[in-house]
Amino acid sequence: MTTGVFENCLNRLHVQIHMLQDSKGLVGLDDSNCDAAQALLEQASKERDAGDSEAAWASLVDAANAIGHIRGLSEASYLKTPEYEVRKLLGTHGSRGGTAKGRNGDQKRLEVVNALVKATPTSGWASGVS
Repeated sequence: MTTGVFENCLNRLHVQIHMLQDSKGLVGLDDSNCDAAQALLEQASKERDAGDSEAAWASLVDAANAIGHIRGLSEASYLKTPEYEVRKLLGTHGSRGGTAKGRNGDQKRLEVVNALVKATPTSGWASGVS
């Protein structure tokens, strides 16, 4: 095994894990993701010390894959279709129905009824029918 290359890869992956751990509030990222990648790096280091270069490189590749997965989760950008944006806005403003629209309609009805009650003539409303 080329010790210098292995050490260089191991050190770079350690740096990547620390950078990811310092990033807070990432979607889909918790301590267990980074802990698993860190454990793979430690396993690779132990296997290298034991002289098993194949297993050490395999663990190093597994750690790199895990770190890549974590970075993918943290740096992902999701496509939002125009329809999604419109539905989100409509849902926020209650224009598609539901309780918000119902409450708004009830308030408008009460305003109209109150206005009619206040405007009722003392002799009542004339129906125009004789």
